[in-house]
Amino acid sequence: MRTKEIVFSIIFFCITNFLASETVEIGFIEKARGMAAKFYEEQGDLLKRGDIIYQNDKIITEGKGFAKIKFIDTDGFLLIGAESDITVSLFKTDEGYEKAFSLQHGVIFTSSKNLTRISTKNAVIFFRSAEVYIENRCDTLRVFCNKGNVRIESAWGEANLYETEEAIVLEEMTPYKEKRPERKKEISEIESLNEIIEIEMENGKMQKKKIILEIE
Repeated sequence: MRTKEIVFSIIFFCITNFLASETVEIGFIEKARGMAAKFYEEQGDLLKRGDIIYQNDKIITEGKGFAKIKFIDTDGFLLIGAESDITVSLFKTDEGYEKAFSLQHGVIFTSSKNLTRISTKNAVIFFRSAEVYIENRCDTLRVFCNKGNVRIESAWGEANLYETEEAIVLEEMTPYKEKRPERKKEISEIESLNEIIEIEMENGKMQKKKIILEIE
């Protein structure tokens, strides 16, 4: 019996260390406001400036919450808008680091020099040295290329976008371009939000609770 316990402990130690070695820092929170949290096994931690974002971290925003991630290799940023659900990853390639995102729903604005892909329900977006605005709501996906070029691939076809071009992807349809797209900015409306202060309070039972205050 003792032998089995020792063997189990060794296996557990090896697995734990292997998983730890696979943990890669992707970036850090440069700015966060409102209900923007990192989730792990259904437990959410409210994000704040300076928090490290690791490979496969899941970030969810609610209400008017948002978060801006600065990539640790100084290669661009990822701005996650309100009511969004995204998972971020980082992979080592011959050309450097390939960033990969999975956008379940919501709005993001991102800029990157290295090869990057974003997976959604209806399509996969590829871009290099580009700034891209993506809105994934219900069954409609909108992709706007602010700078550089973008390739969108779906099960029904593909579309190539260049600066100031926009494409729409509907479920079970080929991506198509808008003739006169409305230029997308860096989710500028979030900059007009009220200032938010987070306060952590502790009661007599040593229970902690975070309170969010908005300053007019």
